[in-house]
Amino acid sequence: MMKKKRRSIDLSDSIVGPPCRHAFCPGLPHPATLGGTVARRLSRVGPLDETDKSMLGSTKPMVFVMRKLDRVPQTLGEKLRALRRGQAVSLDMMERATHIQRRYLEALERGRYENLPEPLYTRNFIRAYTRVLNADEHYFLELYQEECGLCDLVGPMRTPRQKVKKSRFFVWNQFVKFGLLGLVAFSVIGYLGWQVQSIMAPPNVILFSPADESMTTEAMIHVEGVVEGEATVYVNGEQVVVNQDQSFETEVDLEKGLNVITIEAERRYSRRAVIERRVVFEPEEGTPRVSFAEN
Repeated sequence: MMKKKRRSIDLSDSIVGPPCRHAFCPGLPHPATLGGTVARRLSRVGPLDETDKSMLGSTKPMVFVMRKLDRVPQTLGEKLRALRRGQAVSLDMMERATHIQRRYLEALERGRYENLPEPLYTRNFIRAYTRVLNADEHYFLELYQEECGLCDLVGPMRTPRQKVKKSRFFVWNQFVKFGLLGLVAFSVIGYLGWQVQSIMAPPNVILFSPADESMTTEAMIHVEGVVEGEATVYVNGEQVVVNQDQSFETEVDLEKGLNVITIEAERRYSRRAVIERRVVFEPEEGTPRVSFAEN
């Protein structure tokens, strides 16, 4: 009985080209990286012929590119970008769906809040963005509040608004405005006060006769004067006629001895002006002396 001769495999003949970088077998490329014919030939047992060597020599090693895995999104912009890319939506598609300019979408995803408009509009951008992607808008609005703070950002420095004292808002232009208003109000009040004072002030009376502390031998004395404005004049309590030229005159009976003549004038709503004249009446038949100091 004849024994079959075993065929040995010469691995030195099968090493062609650069060394293999795969763990399939040392020195040989992985069959999956080769063509169908080469893979079938490698599966055979036996030395490689010239055809196999030529096919292996013409095969180039595959190059694997290692990509760095994206880290877990942390910020609002990163989470929005990851959400959009996860649904295979481009920025152009988002711009058409949300009607938001592309530059605002890019600023929002990159966290460049200084390039965004006022916070009121930015919050609306976030709402429109999340509604298009069917996301929870409240969650992303809370992230926005955490990153930007509880206060809004104002231009031009885009610094957070802070609670300040009311006195800091009292700027010079407001001070001038309030000052002018106060001046006008003070002028109006002053004018009204002057008018009231002039209405209530007693009229001026100029008395021509009689002279004060005078002496006469006649039983009647002539009282004459002029009053300012339309006023009513009283002499010893009796009203006298005031002429058109504001003058007035009357006669007063005297008694023997000292006489006090009272002239009063008043206007409507005004106080009364009072003037007194002391006159001594001495008849001709006697010469008694009267001293003004006694009264």
